[in-house]
Amino acid sequence: MRVISFVCKNKRLVVLNMKRSLSFPLLLMLTISSSNILSNTIPGNQAAEAKSLKYATTSGVTASANMAGKTAATKAVGFAGLETKMEKGMVSEEEIIDGKVFHIGKTIVNAAPEQVFAILTDYPNSTKLFSNLKRASVVRSNAEDHTADVSFSLKGLANIWNFDYVLRMTETYPSRIDFHRVSGAFKANEGYWKIEPLDGSGRRTLVSYYKYIDGGMIPQNMVNKQLKEAMPAVMANVKAGAEAMVVQVSVK
Repeated sequence: MRVISFVCKNKRLVVLNMKRSLSFPLLLMLTISSSNILSNTIPGNQAAEAKSLKYATTSGVTASANMAGKTAATKAVGFAGLETKMEKGMVSEEEIIDGKVFHIGKTIVNAAPEQVFAILTDYPNSTKLFSNLKRASVVRSNAEDHTADVSFSLKGLANIWNFDYVLRMTETYPSRIDFHRVSGAFKANEGYWKIEPLDGSGRRTLVSYYKYIDGGMIPQNMVNKQLKEAMPAVMANVKAGAEAMVVQVSVK
């Protein structure tokens, strides 16, 4: 017999009489259920960022309240209406591309496209930028075709275990970074960063993040829930990181 305990702050869930040969799918479902009981699927600092970040969901396009869980009436808006929300936070939407449901986050960053591109392609320092990453390292790079294979370790399932995978990044300076799964967790993991200048000043950039994951053995509704909940913190990290770079450059 085996005792498995899950601990979160002052709460503890203990599962008794568990056979040591417990199958991976069953353990996965147990962990998912435990994470729902013990905490949100977003890590602590990520959840704090998400709660303070104003956002809008666009399925059409529609503006909503904020990540604190407050409800509000929604109304259809165009880009002009969303621009203010993206200046202060982000907008979120889902889009079907080639039969796949992509989760999309958009934000406006007060930095040049080149600066945004620089922080997104600084892979060894990705853990300093993204609060949901535990590790990142380049395992292969090719200057000729502008690709790099990057190994990531992603916090997941209430930090009970991590998701480790390798993505191939294809860089198109300074406007786009495509990526797809090479190996590791998930059946599919793909998408891209789109970086667009908003005006002639070169100091405001529209950053869009497209992400699709096929969970494979992991229930897809769980994957979609985590993607949706993590998106505000991811975009907040990018916005804060790029704008901090601008401040550092101006000080120098």
